[in-house]
Amino acid sequence: MSAPGPKTVAFVSAVYPYPADNGKKVVIAGFLRFLHEAVGAENITYVGLGTFDQSVRVPFRTVIIPLGGATRRLSSVALHALMLRRKSLQEALLYSPRAQRRLRRTIEALDPDIVIMDTIRIAQFFEKEIARTPKRRWILYMEDLFSERYRSLLADLGRDRPDADPLGAFAYAVPAPLRPLARPRSMRAAFYSLEQRLVARREQRLARTVDRVCLVNPVEASNLAAEVAEAEVWETPPCIATPPARRRAETAAHGPFVILGALHYPPNIIAVQDFLAEAMPRIAREMPSARVVIVGKGASDSLRSLAARWKPHIELVGFVPKLDTLFEKAAAMIVPIRIGSGFKLKVLEALAHGLPLITTGKGIESIPIEPGVHGLVSDDIAEFPEFMRTLRDPETNAQVSAHCRELFEQHYAQEAAYPRYAAAFLDQ
Repeated sequence: MSAPGPKTVAFVSAVYPYPADNGKKVVIAGFLRFLHEAVGAENITYVGLGTFDQSVRVPFRTVIIPLGGATRRLSSVALHALMLRRKSLQEALLYSPRAQRRLRRTIEALDPDIVIMDTIRIAQFFEKEIARTPKRRWILYMEDLFSERYRSLLADLGRDRPDADPLGAFAYAVPAPLRPLARPRSMRAAFYSLEQRLVARREQRLARTVDRVCLVNPVEASNLAAEVAEAEVWETPPCIATPPARRRAETAAHGPFVILGALHYPPNIIAVQDFLAEAMPRIAREMPSARVVIVGKGASDSLRSLAARWKPHIELVGFVPKLDTLFEKAAAMIVPIRIGSGFKLKVLEALAHGLPLITTGKGIESIPIEPGVHGLVSDDIAEFPEFMRTLRDPETNAQVSAHCRELFEQHYAQEAAYPRYAAAFLDQ
């Protein structure tokens, strides 16, 4: 009797992960890299919902299905989210009957052993199909608990955040005429509150429906498992390729500090604003040679103007495709984030390069960082200048750098993450 062949996998997403120029794309690219090695390119199909730049070639088959028309999606929001409350706003903004039919037909034609659905936005299209095809394993990669993310944003509304676009990176799915409606501060409370409730309900419902749920954040995975006892919930931590250990902390200690993050994402915008307001006056006064490089695409004109007030201490450089050179010469990564939820991939990047951390507690949520060992931690950003001064000592910087790299290799390198992926995705 011949041995069974490798499993076939369809990965369905509304995000095309190449080039991997933000945290979500990096995580998905890591999953696909694992699947490529585990089952072979001929057994993987990426199914994308939307319009993508496919200039980066991939070694496996891709099927692209366009979003439904704006009118259909607006009617979906009115019916499914606002009237019936059966979908979250983010689900409804992607939903159309035509897109659902095409997605279902694609999966039927591919007939994969395993379907991995990227977040509840995709899982909504297959809710009925899951029960009808028990021979197929349906895995929901939930990413983070979006309900917790909206809860955190709602709690921060007491402060004026003119640049904090509530749509963030999801704005592409919102028809252009509607985008301005969600942005006034008066609308944010209603938007966050409604979406938090709808998403929480949908997260729990879909967790009960699918065969397995995967989350990157171990705390959120534990919380969801406690809330939905019948759900099978797995932690699938992010994984990035291990960079060469080229950083020389003895010289890098006198280099620039780095703040990293997409600057159209509200928690990152708020983090930069808080750092400039609470830490920069002391840095400019007491550390005249210090330089902070802010890396991230999507900065608004007002944020650029705010950063420009602190030249030459602050340099806002936009998106940097290759971070290795910058990280090798940097003194530390600064993570002044106070709101949001989930795993911060920027911290993983820092650990991988042996880059010491200066961070809030929220910045290292669910990552086994030991304060004083892998970096310096405080929720008071006014303390960050003193932390920066500490890590400019070459010997201290070198010790912390070595601990960071060791932590990465123990938990987040391929050798550590791939066995978890094999168990969660392939039952191996």
